[in-house]
Amino acid sequence: MTHLVHDRPLILIADDDKWMRQMTKRMITRQGYAVIEASDGTECLRQFEEHLPDLILMDAVMPIMDGFTACERLKRSREGERTPVLIITGLNDAEAVDRAFAAGATDYLTKPIHWPVLHHRLKRIIKAKKTDDILQQKIAQLDILHRIDRELGYTLDVTRVVNLAMDTAIRWTGASGCVVAWVEDETQLLQPLASLGQPEILTEAIPLSQLHTRAPLLARLLDEEMPYVQEAQDDQRAMVVLPLVSGRKRTGLIGLEGIHVALLDDDGEGVDFLLHLASRTAAGIDKTQAHRKTRIRAEQIDRLYTASTAISSHLEQADVTEVLTQGFVTLLDASGGFYCEYQPRTEKLVVRQRYVIDAAEDVLPEIGAECEINVHPGLMGRIGGSPEQFTRQNPDSLPIDWRRFILDDCQSQTSLVVPLQIEDRFIGVVVVCESRFERHFLPDEIGLARSLAAQGAVALHQATLFDNIRGLEQLKSEMIRMASHDLRNPLAHISGFFEILTMELDTTFNDEQQEFVAYIRKAIKTMEDLLADILNLERAESQSKASWKPVDLLQLVQEVADALRGQSILKKQTYTVKTDGAAARCFALGDTTQLRQACSNLISNAIKYTPEGGTIEVRIYTRDLQFYFEVEDNGYGIPEEQQSRLFERFFRAHIPGAESIEGTGLGLSLVKSVIEHHQGETWFKSRVGHGSTFGFWVPLDTAVEPEL
Repeated sequence: MTHLVHDRPLILIADDDKWMRQMTKRMITRQGYAVIEASDGTECLRQFEEHLPDLILMDAVMPIMDGFTACERLKRSREGERTPVLIITGLNDAEAVDRAFAAGATDYLTKPIHWPVLHHRLKRIIKAKKTDDILQQKIAQLDILHRIDRELGYTLDVTRVVNLAMDTAIRWTGASGCVVAWVEDETQLLQPLASLGQPEILTEAIPLSQLHTRAPLLARLLDEEMPYVQEAQDDQRAMVVLPLVSGRKRTGLIGLEGIHVALLDDDGEGVDFLLHLASRTAAGIDKTQAHRKTRIRAEQIDRLYTASTAISSHLEQADVTEVLTQGFVTLLDASGGFYCEYQPRTEKLVVRQRYVIDAAEDVLPEIGAECEINVHPGLMGRIGGSPEQFTRQNPDSLPIDWRRFILDDCQSQTSLVVPLQIEDRFIGVVVVCESRFERHFLPDEIGLARSLAAQGAVALHQATLFDNIRGLEQLKSEMIRMASHDLRNPLAHISGFFEILTMELDTTFNDEQQEFVAYIRKAIKTMEDLLADILNLERAESQSKASWKPVDLLQLVQEVADALRGQSILKKQTYTVKTDGAAARCFALGDTTQLRQACSNLISNAIKYTPEGGTIEVRIYTRDLQFYFEVEDNGYGIPEEQQSRLFERFFRAHIPGAESIEGTGLGLSLVKSVIEHHQGETWFKSRVGHGSTFGFWVPLDTAVEPEL
């Protein structure tokens, strides 16, 4: 870069002849140049390193170190390589000229000096030097900008982007201090991202709402999108503040202090370079901020999914409210929160659950604390519609007790009240509390809260339904047990007294009376079977799995099959049991009585609905850690139009030829309930006139050991 001393190019005269130095100095200073002197080659090199002149007039023949040697050494340095050297000497032979140019001289002039020629040579060389300086400066600027673009293309770290921008600005301008600031969307603060030195342009974060009063210069800069330059009193140093613009939006600034005014020349090259640097820095920061927002959004969606999954996995209302409250606080990265149930009768909100992060729970309202909302006109409309933020900055707009409930008692600066509704029915709110200053919930966050609220309301509604269903199930079970007990006792009395009566009068009954007795016995037996099936079915549906034990399925099936073999023999049926497809050990965790009942019902049905002389085959086998049980017969078969209702309670298929077969219509329903309660599955296939196959599978448990 051309060296300026009071706007004049600096020339170094190196000559051992003092008179010649003085004469040359006098002549060229008249032309507007600044001059420094050296008496030999060694001093010339020293003066060059200290002052970095724009041109050197070098005498060829000097003591200690001649001009040729000094020129050669000068050209070895980075700065000297680009500095023009004009050798002046009394030697006027070709060898001297060749030696001068070989040493790196820019031009050659012989003594005696022709002053007009020297003047034109200096003017031409200085002009070429300036042109070269400008070109080199442009190349350097483009190289810097290219390097910045390359670096920004590889990094998503905002700290690295900012440090790269500050390092480049300070190296290029020689500034004494630099600061990079950015407007945070979340807080609406003009926030210093980083600084070097001790810049006074911006030392702390300033809310945009206060920028015009606290820093009007920066406010004007962001409003007008123009660089600001302020020169110091000595006219040597200046302050420059540049806007950072991203997509027509002013998003921050770069401030530089202590810049040499020579960089801010009239042609605007220096400021243009800084503007280019600011533009690339803004793009880099914007990219990293966009990446950060995307990452935060992904994390929020992940937290929303986690919270939604956790909420939907619970059916107890207390569990749902606990997970829901925690989910809101975690989702919004807040300080704490609490859930309030709405009581329509009293129009009060009652605290049922609360959750805080890294703080004592006593900063939140107590469980059971209440807040009346019916006494404040319009408040229900505000909190019962969409999520709304309440802050300490506008306390006058809030009723005192409501402000105390959601802000003061929580030590909260901002609270987001999220309503929970199911089918337009208001059921409660979640209050998300934030104790950090200048922290507000953004529209995206409120949207996430609205999504979680919708899922939470559904989960609470399901929990309420579950409580109701569980109550009804308990009531049903109790009624079945009571009814069965109340029916079995009178039925037992009827059966007992009837048998006593028939024993005493049996010999006096005629044939018709004997037939009546048989009908009565059959009716009593039907009632006893029906009551037994009802109790077994209720027990299968309501029994807790905590009482389950290891069941040897091979032994169980063999015992059931052996116990029912006699019924098949009476009907002259072919009755076989095949176990060759089963593993050596088939244990499942379950209820022995229920599984025995299921197997017994299927075998009994096959025997009953197969005519005399038919075939019954019981098969058991294992596959993929599942135990399979099947009963196949060649009996009557079931009409296809009735098959879809076979497992309904009290349904009995109308099968030609089987009208006289008795049953309660609960046997298959009991089998289905037992098997599904054991995490298994039932199936069947049937054709009229060809028979039926009924079966089920239940999972094996290889971890269980049989009880000895």
